[in-house]
Amino acid sequence: MTDHSKHRQIRRVSLLGILVNLLLFFIKAGIGWLGHSYSVVADGFHSLSDSLTDLAILIGIRFWDAPPDDEHPYGHKRIETLITLMIGVSIVGVALGFFYGTLKNGFNPDLPGLSFYVIIGPVLSIILKEWLYRRTIRIGRETGSSSVIANAWHHRSDALSSIPPVIAVGLVRLDPTLWFLDQVAAVVIAVFMLRVAFHIIKPAFMEICERGVSREERERIRRMMERDPEVREVHQIRTRQIGREIFVDLHMLVDRDMTVEKAHDIAERMHKRVIASFPRIVDVVIHIEPYRF
Repeated sequence: MTDHSKHRQIRRVSLLGILVNLLLFFIKAGIGWLGHSYSVVADGFHSLSDSLTDLAILIGIRFWDAPPDDEHPYGHKRIETLITLMIGVSIVGVALGFFYGTLKNGFNPDLPGLSFYVIIGPVLSIILKEWLYRRTIRIGRETGSSSVIANAWHHRSDALSSIPPVIAVGLVRLDPTLWFLDQVAAVVIAVFMLRVAFHIIKPAFMEICERGVSREERERIRRMMERDPEVREVHQIRTRQIGREIFVDLHMLVDRDMTVEKAHDIAERMHKRVIASFPRIVDVVIHIEPYRF
């Protein structure tokens, strides 16, 4: 898939996400407010936060795939990582807002009774957001975009977070003495959102902190190179992850009597072999050392 094709798919699914999320925000927030359901209003603002992350991706894609330049020799992929981090932080902010609103209401039993029609918003959200999740996660995997994949899980969290309001409203309508369940549902939504945010923020934060690939992946690189009879040893393998791309530098030992030209040819062969064997690796810097018996 070409970069132009990737960008087109990401833009389309992000625009679709904005339209669906704004529609759900107005439906859920409006119905929740008219029907006196705090959990449905909270669910509406969850949808609004989704539209903001879609907008961040639309803006960010113009920058993160810019080619490397003198000031950014490794490219601009960290912009995508930052947007992924922003998505996670925005989810945390909305979740904390739910907590604050629930505590402010103080589980007030004197709030107006719930109207049954408020479940229309959450039910519609479950259907549309699950469909949007499946579409977005497919595009994210096809394009290898971490921010699009994170946004897909944001859509899934919105779909699942609409389930507690439906259950709460149904139970309160059956038994008005269970009035507190509506606000409990808002807390459940907030907890679920915090869990989703953690799984989005952690890998993005670790990447910004220069975490490399796992020990097992480094061992795979070493074993593959050392299978070549002219490579005596490989060590000091270091990796850098930028977006989905991985940059590698390592030390390769060859016979000490080998000519510079021969050692260079081996390094070139290993460079091509590593990149061909590990699709996420885009560059390998090989430092040649003489092998001492």
